Amino acid sequence: MVTGAYYPELSGAGLQCRALVRQLRDDVDFTVLTTTADRSLPAADVQDGVTVQRVFIDPASWWSKATGAGRFTIAFIRTWRRSSIVHLHGFSQKSILLIWLALVGRKEIAIKMTSVGHDDPVSMRGRGRIAYWCYTRASVFFAVSPRLRDLHNAAGLLPSRLRVIPNGVDLERFRPPATGDRDTVRRELSIPKRSPLVLFVGFFSQEKRPHLLFEAWANLARSTALETTLVLVGATRSPYYEVDERLAEDIRSRASVLEVDDRIRFIESTHEIERLYRAADMFVLPSVREGLPNVLLEAMASGVACIATRLENVTDSVIEDGRNGLLVPADDVPALEHAMRRLIDDPALTARLGQEARRTIVARYGLDQVAGRYFAAYRELLGVRKCAEYRASSTLMDRPFPRASCSGCARRFDIAGRTTMVWSSCRRRHHRAGEWRQRWETSGSASSMWRGAINRSATRTARSGRFSTARSTTSLSCGSVSSRKVIGSSHAQIPR
Repeated sequence: MVTGAYYPELSGAGLQCRALVRQLRDDVDFTVLTTTADRSLPAADVQDGVTVQRVFIDPASWWSKATGAGRFTIAFIRTWRRSSIVHLHGFSQKSILLIWLALVGRKEIAIKMTSVGHDDPVSMRGRGRIAYWCYTRASVFFAVSPRLRDLHNAAGLLPSRLRVIPNGVDLERFRPPATGDRDTVRRELSIPKRSPLVLFVGFFSQEKRPHLLFEAWANLARSTALETTLVLVGATRSPYYEVDERLAEDIRSRASVLEVDDRIRFIESTHEIERLYRAADMFVLPSVREGLPNVLLEAMASGVACIATRLENVTDSVIEDGRNGLLVPADDVPALEHAMRRLIDDPALTARLGQEARRTIVARYGLDQVAGRYFAAYRELLGVRKCAEYRASSTLMDRPFPRASCSGCARRFDIAGRTTMVWSSCRRRHHRAGEWRQRWETSGSASSMWRGAINRSATRTARSGRFSTARSTTSLSCGSVSSRKVIGSSHAQIPR
């Protein structure tokens, strides 16, 4: 697993990576490679029973990035023999190096597309030929939303290399509040019991639009008699390039001028975000760019009524407006204010949206479901794949050969013709080891010339260990018959 940040640091991709690792650690042997800008974190660590190797990089120093590349290479070499798949959560500069190392080490490469406009194939084309070439070396791409699927197809990449798997939510951790949960958190934050709590979770970046939410909330706060509280959770200062420190400063100064600063809470970081969801009356996501926002899924799983910017095939793939949440146009302050006012004025609507939101997440985004789909994708990478065919010229056949079936993909095809025979190749790669085999059984009605040619060829190459023969059954290494790379997997068995 390769990610830009990992626990105890907080990031969307890192948290999803950790959730997946924790869910599959009994079935998959994981090692996490990550970068960090925090010197206090250890280079070698164990989290949740999984080895984590960190490389410190100062984003503002080119020398730190250069030396970090060397340390990343060393970290990769340490795990080389133990690894079969290099799974990248997102794509950044370090990903280019790791893909080269994975290609040299003959590892399978999986890339999870995490954000529209950042690591989708269309955006990657604008990052240079080398980056895009490395990007397209992946054996499989994981799209977390239909929008990323559309961009993958628009880039002309093979649909067969794409898997649409959404982000998953821990349904036990993110649940509706039990009796007393709301009051406990509100007391800790000094928020009155009857004050509607509006919650925002995310980096303070221009694309997350916390300042736009503040404008809409401030308009609402001045026009309603019911006092509301705005809770903003996320990093206001960070070396991370997306964080804009001016946003929080501007919000604080505007709140002071409008005399609502006593009704705003800033929470820089928390490892118990689920407690804040349970205390909230509504969750607002005003972002203008997302892949599939974890915070939206978490809030919905917690039974909170949600308002989100309508992002085509992203947020509207999760929220059906008016049924399990509310959608508003991007950068529309009046529309956002109106949506919040609706929820404050109609508690029955707020409760119904929260209940339907929970049902949506349970049905489609449970972590166990999502992890199972990733596990199936890993098995597919290392095991059964679609069958491939190789054609070799031969004059040994004097009659059409019987039908053959591929047990891996249930395809059936005819092997027929006087001058051409079809070799259905197979590849079966087990954990950390690969084996390419092709299994043939000659027909009982095949000519003695054909049977003799098979047996003579088998005898010659069996001495080198390439394949063995037993009676009329021949096990062939695909490498001994194919002059090109074979991507198939399952055994093709030809009945007698």
